[in-house]
Amino acid sequence: MTTSILLVIMLQPVHAQEHSMTNQRNVTLLIGFDSPSLQRCCDSIALSHDGSMIAYSISSFDLKSSSWQSSLSLYYLKNQTSRSLDLNNNLSTINDLSFSPDDKKLLFVGSSCDKRQSSTTYYVFNPSDINLHCNTMSNIRGADWMPDGSIVILKNNEKNDTVSIYQNGTEKLLYEKQIGPPYVSINSSHITSISASPDGKKIALWYIVMYDHKTQILDVNTGKIITTIDGGHPKWSSDSNTLSYTLPTNTGILSNRARAVDTSINLLDVNNNKTTVLYNIPVGVDFASITSNGTKVLYATNPSEPYQFLGVKAGIYAINLINGSNMVFPSIQQPVMTTGSPLKQFKSGTAPKDVQCWQGLQLILKVEDGTPACVKPSSISHLVKIGWGMLTTIAQSSNAMNSTYALKLYLSTDSTIIRSGQPIGIRISVNNTLSNPINVTAQDHWYYENVSTGPCSRIGYGIALLGGYYTIENMTEGKNLSLYGGVILCPPITQTAKVYEFQPQSDLVKEVECKQIEGFPCTTQTYEMGNNYRFTGYWEYGNIKSFNSGIYTIVGADEWGHIAIQHFLVTNSTKS
Repeated sequence: MTTSILLVIMLQPVHAQEHSMTNQRNVTLLIGFDSPSLQRCCDSIALSHDGSMIAYSISSFDLKSSSWQSSLSLYYLKNQTSRSLDLNNNLSTINDLSFSPDDKKLLFVGSSCDKRQSSTTYYVFNPSDINLHCNTMSNIRGADWMPDGSIVILKNNEKNDTVSIYQNGTEKLLYEKQIGPPYVSINSSHITSISASPDGKKIALWYIVMYDHKTQILDVNTGKIITTIDGGHPKWSSDSNTLSYTLPTNTGILSNRARAVDTSINLLDVNNNKTTVLYNIPVGVDFASITSNGTKVLYATNPSEPYQFLGVKAGIYAINLINGSNMVFPSIQQPVMTTGSPLKQFKSGTAPKDVQCWQGLQLILKVEDGTPACVKPSSISHLVKIGWGMLTTIAQSSNAMNSTYALKLYLSTDSTIIRSGQPIGIRISVNNTLSNPINVTAQDHWYYENVSTGPCSRIGYGIALLGGYYTIENMTEGKNLSLYGGVILCPPITQTAKVYEFQPQSDLVKEVECKQIEGFPCTTQTYEMGNNYRFTGYWEYGNIKSFNSGIYTIVGADEWGHIAIQHFLVTNSTKS
């Protein structure tokens, strides 16, 4: 008779006690684990935004199948109790745990439905009512939430890595890097994990290159790397200004021939590019994150057998950042909304789009006058639908037609709120995201047909203006407002290019092959695959009509199948 043994961790949370290390910091053990050799604690950890819960994974070794199986638990900080979550699914791995912006859902990356170790996907579920659905996507290495509830996904493919935002079945490609041997530098290595800033403007990319840890910060709007540092396990503070990370250093060989390591836990002031070392520990650290109120940094460690003689207990620890009444690291802001209600912040001079909300609430602008309000995420769709408010999120975009992978469509406005009679500025461009020139064939594959480059043409890209609030899902229902009018004499031929040469990491192009049309040779000069527009209204019955109060939708598209959405609000209010 064959006996199957699955070791299940018995969590006995240890009440706060002083850490025995000699660092000059107040460090306490929140959750301690007496883990045998066939169990691992804390492969992945997440903090809730309201600071009340810690989610963490436990791995146990099944002797019968000779494989690891993972489980999840929730730890409630107020009463120091744990609850195991029955996922009803034999997952070999659980990574990149994170709470949704409203703390009602958990996201993680785990083994795929068919249990293949080489294939992973992501899962989303409600801890209060667990119903775990398997996602059909594969090669998912990392995932995190964006502030609007969409999910940013890291894919490790054989020859490239991609970072994209997924929402309602659409994909917005943010970043792509090529992968290739010998895999000994950050430029040729796969990204290990990602962490999105709470404001949605930056994403930290973590690499393990040989034995070294590296982190890069990606600017979401530009798709470019803005910072590279030594260290890993990056996590953002709630104000998006500080990044916590760990930095292991090889310090030699221990007496038992194990590799000696000293791991520092650090805080990076992103705006000033200044690092503060908080704490050092003589073992590896698997996680570090700043609590939502900015008063503590939590970290986790699970020393393997060669390091257990050092006396460091496996568990989750808290580093106190407050010394008396003073912040040890003052650049970390205290919880949001310390400046008052949305209306109070607005009246004190804060721009509506920059107003901060309590954790669990989301910013919305009132259509009536453009003033800010903080509402529950569950109410947003209804308020937008009835025309009460509009979101202030980043532009929706998609390459739903599986367009040329190296190209990216950018669409932006110079303001999200204008007064009646003021102009709105619009920028659209198609960019080569690679660091080398590429030749791209003109395709005439438009995801949305009703766009124009100008009064006479639609060359490579175009925009459209819709009255009302529309998304990629329902934009075809919107009324297209005419941006051009009057008597215009247009040439009979509007486009001759068959192949464009896109310059590296820009929207500059040259025509390298053209249609054989007499009198219309290829343009030899380099020009932008993009344009700046400025409109004070739209054409109706042969006259220009100023923008009325309300929400307007801008649709941008290109002939390679990309689509992008932006919104702006017109108000009669004299406040800005």
